[in-house]
Amino acid sequence: MAPTLLILACTPAAEGWVLRANGVVLDLDGLPVSGASVELSRDGGPLGSAVSDEDGRWRVPVMVTADEQVPVRIDAELDGRVGSTWSTLELFEQPAAKELFVGSGQTLEHAPVPLPAVTLGTDDDAALHISLVDGTDGTVAPRVPVELRAGWNAPASRPVVASLASDGSGLVEAVVPAGVYTAHIVDQSGWADTVFPARTGAEQQGVVLPPIADTELAIALHYEGPVELDLHVTGPRAGTGGSGMPFDVWSGFPAHPDRGDPVAALEIERDGLELTRVYERRDEGVYRAVVFDADGALLEGAENVGNARPIVQIWSAEGPSLAQASPGEVGTSWVALRLDLDRDELQRPETWGEGADPNDPESF
Repeated sequence: MAPTLLILACTPAAEGWVLRANGVVLDLDGLPVSGASVELSRDGGPLGSAVSDEDGRWRVPVMVTADEQVPVRIDAELDGRVGSTWSTLELFEQPAAKELFVGSGQTLEHAPVPLPAVTLGTDDDAALHISLVDGTDGTVAPRVPVELRAGWNAPASRPVVASLASDGSGLVEAVVPAGVYTAHIVDQSGWADTVFPARTGAEQQGVVLPPIADTELAIALHYEGPVELDLHVTGPRAGTGGSGMPFDVWSGFPAHPDRGDPVAALEIERDGLELTRVYERRDEGVYRAVVFDADGALLEGAENVGNARPIVQIWSAEGPSLAQASPGEVGTSWVALRLDLDRDELQRPETWGEGADPNDPESF
């Protein structure tokens, strides 16, 4: 099945963009799935469809007429195995809008926009194991209520598959249909609203925090495997109006500024987990959460970052959110989340790079 493009004739011609939404379909082991039917929709209305190729990749052209994030749902299916992902098409780096019309003389130049992976699950029962960590000190988080919803980044409006709670050691366990789920922790019992993904058949972490102030940000990175990854949190310096060289807090420079009271600092650093807090966020500018493989920074064609399945969680006045890298992606740096205060958007750029300098935040 060839990708389909939803085009609506407009009189007079509208201006906008023709985006090439693209992503990958994976199985629960992180391997690409070919031949899966992929449907892209917005608010229940179809945007297009495709079939994943031999590398599990799919592409769908989508016409957009407003310079704003487009909420999308991605559904994939193959032989009874299904999966869903919720995300947004990001327009912040797109060129100027062009006139859109149907007919002679129209050229469709597709601007690529990557989206998070869709993972196929099954109806077979499988075990889910999540260790909850208190992001204030890295200790276990006991007796925290958790709601599970099917799919990656599933919204709170979706049905609850299971209502659970962590035990005295912070462990959440359940037997559910094999697949990927979104764990929701609702602001209660002293914990802030939180979301993070979890999949059956894997030992995973989830980070929880007490409620934070609207003037703060908290960002956590956790991942699997032996590779050591760094969380880089970059943000606008004071007095720059959101422009100029950003500050960068990471394990090599764990606080900003390096003298006096910090406005941002790396609070937790241990195997497989890092958490940075911004105590005084600015009113304008951009904050970014970047995952970086410092040891492999000069490698070409490396897949270490994606194969470690890093998850980034954020807590902010805009609400909780998450990002997760896909196995098999090439790059030593991954821009996971981008909080653009000028556009009032929390974005998932899915930007991968090689050869970045960990001491130069503008190289990411």
